[in-house]
Amino acid sequence: MSPPNSPGAASRGAAGHTDAVTLLTTKGPLATKVFTWSPAANAPQIADYGLAKLFRVDEMGVSSIHDLAAGLESIAGDSRTFVVRGRPIPGIDSENAVRRHHTRKKADGSVEHATLEAVPRYWIPLDCDSIPCPDHIDPIRDDDKAIKHVVSLLPPEFGSVTVYYQFTSSHGIKPGIRARLYYWADKPMYDEQLKSWLADAPVDHSIFTPSQPIYTARPIFIGMSDPVRCRSGLIQGERNAVTPPVLPIGEPDLLANIANTTATETRAKTKVDSVPMTKRSRVMGPSQGDLFEGMAAAFSKSPRGMQ
Repeated sequence: MSPPNSPGAASRGAAGHTDAVTLLTTKGPLATKVFTWSPAANAPQIADYGLAKLFRVDEMGVSSIHDLAAGLESIAGDSRTFVVRGRPIPGIDSENAVRRHHTRKKADGSVEHATLEAVPRYWIPLDCDSIPCPDHIDPIRDDDKAIKHVVSLLPPEFGSVTVYYQFTSSHGIKPGIRARLYYWADKPMYDEQLKSWLADAPVDHSIFTPSQPIYTARPIFIGMSDPVRCRSGLIQGERNAVTPPVLPIGEPDLLANIANTTATETRAKTKVDSVPMTKRSRVMGPSQGDLFEGMAAAFSKSPRGMQ
């Protein structure tokens, strides 16, 4: 896993990497939820994500599911950073950029140009929210079983494939299984292709948009402990990449669909959450081998190291 690179150096930083993840960092507002225990209410009070207008834009090179997992772990402690699937448009002010994938004419006649563009990505994020949990699975203690149950509800191409997961901040607070799954595909996929393929899957399609936030920071708990013992991990599968089906959508239609993506969809409310500040992640699956060097390196940067 390579360190983040600024858009201006993206072509150099991405050298040797198959793909990249775009990181947006706010100028102050939190990109995570805060849970504060209220003795009077005998329940946590929830502060939602902050409303940020300007961002620093970076890119992080990735070439595999293990690169992706290590990269996401490395930024999980940054409460002001999240990721998007879009690619930074060359020439933007990467230190003070708006989050926009279409050009907008403002009321005063000025033009606010797009800063992100749709590109096919090898990495696939899946937001699975409010999934009913079978009675024989404890969604808090049986984290690997909970994730495998969610995977069983996805199209068959995801079966037996290595998956990195993050339980959302509402997991353990609200009922059901609430998780974000990340996969690597053996060919790059546009957002519109993912929407078509996963039309009937129990996933939130709003993150299949170039500028839609995909929250990665751990939530913050004040005056209470995180009810979930493990917020993230990697489950090693028989294969490290998903093989998507051949989709009927043709390239001209695909490009037209991307061009016609509406502002309403862009501003659609996301329900993606992230992982807690006070708890650290662990890795599911094999504990040795070169496959996990990137993950181990990310964890070693923690004050307490990897457990």
